[in-house]
Amino acid sequence: MIPLYRPTIRRADMDAVLRRLAGDAIGTGEFARDLARSVAKFLGQRDGIALRSVRSALLSAFHVLQLGRGARIGLSALAPASGFAAIAQMGCEPVVLDVGPDRPILDSPLNADYQVHRLDALIVDTRLGYVPDLESFRELSMPIVELVSEGYGGYIGDRLAGSFGECTVVGLEPEHILTSGGGAVCVVGKKRHYDSLRALCTTDDDALPDMNAALGLAQLGELPRFIEKRRETLARYHRSLARTRNRTFLQAEDGECVHSAFPVRIAASPVDVQKYSDQHGVRTGRLGTGTALDVVRSDASRNQEVFSGTVTNAISLVGSTVVFPLYPAMRGDEIKRVERVLGTLP
Repeated sequence: MIPLYRPTIRRADMDAVLRRLAGDAIGTGEFARDLARSVAKFLGQRDGIALRSVRSALLSAFHVLQLGRGARIGLSALAPASGFAAIAQMGCEPVVLDVGPDRPILDSPLNADYQVHRLDALIVDTRLGYVPDLESFRELSMPIVELVSEGYGGYIGDRLAGSFGECTVVGLEPEHILTSGGGAVCVVGKKRHYDSLRALCTTDDDALPDMNAALGLAQLGELPRFIEKRRETLARYHRSLARTRNRTFLQAEDGECVHSAFPVRIAASPVDVQKYSDQHGVRTGRLGTGTALDVVRSDASRNQEVFSGTVTNAISLVGSTVVFPLYPAMRGDEIKRVERVLGTLP
């Protein structure tokens, strides 16, 4: 069975990690500092810190932006559940916003007035690699936290996703573009924000472990090749899917995705499609799994006040979308198997 996600970790990566850890020239924590600096440099930001989880990185971003108890923080209904959890843990109020009608990300402020929700800050994510109209979000009179775990390396116009917000969080989990076996990096563009970040990370318990950080550094060296592999596979999937009545989402014309997985809007029954895929050895998932919407739906104690209003677009996309595997570690025969499934979907 081809899994939906598989970490792109090769033997060469592990050998590189062991060589670095065996050396005595770099002290404890230096790998994490190196990784954070490298991610920040890639995004054109000043600096950052590497932490043990996406939730920890988001909490750090909220502290840097001085978002205290009771602050209203907006996020997409299809943003990762870790965003919702971090807002709640901070004592802030999550405000779940609808996505656009044809992509699993927040709609442009030109089409959706976020100001009316009295938000103090906004998390803008790149679900499955799709990049929002980030320039328009900068015009809002509120801090922006970018969450680009699933879209690291994507861009809109001539700017990379992750280069717009006051704080940017890049997850390092197996389902993310850049993986180190776990953890996340929080980067910032202003010196005062970085000083605040450093003040927060005061113990080794906060920092990403050296083994994970060293693996992340090894992965960064391969990132251009990994991104190209994802885009080549994506092009093949598009050709196969075009033979059916099913469709995928499209990125805005002036941007380009780096997909963490391949979403397909199913014309008939998503349940039948998942059964068909399983029969042919391809594991699939659903768009709403592990999202803010999933958290709210699964907890009967939460009331509708967390929603900004209706989230009909998100519910519609969740109900009709099946997600297929797309990652650099896929072998040629595995890609062909997924192509055959996509081209013969019921």
